[in-house]
Amino acid sequence: MKSPSGQSTIEFIIIIAFMLLIFIMLVFLAWEKTTESNEFRTFIDAKKIAISITDNINTISRLGSGYYRYLSIPAGIYGNYEYEINITGNLVGITWGDYVWSDQMITSNVTIFCLDKGMNKKNRILNDNENILITCYRPDLGPVNATLKPYSAGANSSINVSIDVTNFGVRNAGSFVVLFNSQSTIVHSLDVDQTKTITVNLTTPESPGNYTIEIYVDSNNEINESIESDNLYNGTIRIQ
Repeated sequence: MKSPSGQSTIEFIIIIAFMLLIFIMLVFLAWEKTTESNEFRTFIDAKKIAISITDNINTISRLGSGYYRYLSIPAGIYGNYEYEINITGNLVGITWGDYVWSDQMITSNVTIFCLDKGMNKKNRILNDNENILITCYRPDLGPVNATLKPYSAGANSSINVSIDVTNFGVRNAGSFVVLFNSQSTIVHSLDVDQTKTITVNLTTPESPGNYTIEIYVDSNNEINESIESDNLYNGTIRIQ
């Protein structure tokens, strides 16, 4: 026959074990709810970023060619998750961890050249003849093609050839080289939304005809630009 004290000890141990089991279950449920809450907050954060990009693209698409907006997006989303933005057809997709969420745009003519994260960095969304171009927090240099002068010149003569170069990016550019055929000249700086007329002296061919001038802005790739593919222009001068 068990003593009363021994039986009380066993009952006490059972009660403690039962209470410990309940405590573990409560901790697990609290952890599960916290995890679900954090995942939901992360999802809402990611969704807001994608919707913001979509809304800006849709607005610029409706406004028409030549309009642009600046957009900043967070460096990360809730929970210190890194994320990626991608465009597929008319969908803006955001990916984080094993999750993907997409939002629909009104256009599929969208190209992301680069996209910088961080609220202190500006990305630009531009409507270029109904093509939506997204560029990042860098300079964007390029020749203004229609400004090439002169239109014609005499054969075997020394002429001053000029073209306007603009910086349509979101950051100022430092020193870079502009190449006219084999003749180079240095531009020491070009601020945002500024244009400079660049002039060099060239000798025209001896025979009449069309004289091609290959103009390459930032020919040595000194400047890290949003779009590198718009730096080359082949112009024509009529030689009489």
